[in-house]
Amino acid sequence: MKAILTRFNGTLYVCRDPEHAGKIGYNILAGLISPYSGAPCILFATGNSPKPFYREVVRRTRSDHRPPLTACNGFNMDSFSLGEEDPYHREMEHNLYGPLAGHVDFQSRMFPNAGNFARYDEEIAGKGGFVFGVIGIGPNAHIGFCEPGSDPDGLTSRVTLTEESRRHNDDLFGGDWTSVPETAYSVGLKTVRQIPQLVMFAFGQAKVEPVFNAFCRDASPAVPASSLAEHGGLNLVIDDELFHGLV
Repeated sequence: MKAILTRFNGTLYVCRDPEHAGKIGYNILAGLISPYSGAPCILFATGNSPKPFYREVVRRTRSDHRPPLTACNGFNMDSFSLGEEDPYHREMEHNLYGPLAGHVDFQSRMFPNAGNFARYDEEIAGKGGFVFGVIGIGPNAHIGFCEPGSDPDGLTSRVTLTEESRRHNDDLFGGDWTSVPETAYSVGLKTVRQIPQLVMFAFGQAKVEPVFNAFCRDASPAVPASSLAEHGGLNLVIDDELFHGLV
């Protein structure tokens, strides 16, 4: 099946639906951190695609007798730098951090923002560097808020959002895309590429074009996700609907 993605060098998983994808993602994570001692650094993405994965992490961590994830340094992929009112802060608190309170020792819960973005990568390195990252892919193939034209060798930075990305996030701002900030903060593509094991979730017809452009065409700054095509540790988890849109 990987032959359909002619430039993809990772591992492809095709799932029945997003909930099945969440289970696969959890199994990949568990296999990586089970032998790990201490608190591994993990990159967490926001958005809809990782939500089934977070639900499975919460379910298994709270129900398993000896869950592999007991401590973690959580570094989040992006934010609008709005402090505690940032919708991405609220989203992660609702989907992951809150439900795992008392079950996982989150020694760090960092978001890139105006005050820390210049040293964000140093903070990650100071905690031992990433072991694992969970990401999605945007409609224009952005990763985090690394928009088309982003430097493939960029680190965490302040970014200017496209109108498309602002419209895509309008549900977080009362449905008014003009209320979405024009700038945000995001982990860079080089930082993501350096993570040894990644899981990218992509579901549905809307993600056929960005996945095709990222993994079937030549790498280009116009398609940020294409910088990950040669990443041997990238696990691409898609659903049947997306798969059938590719073949």
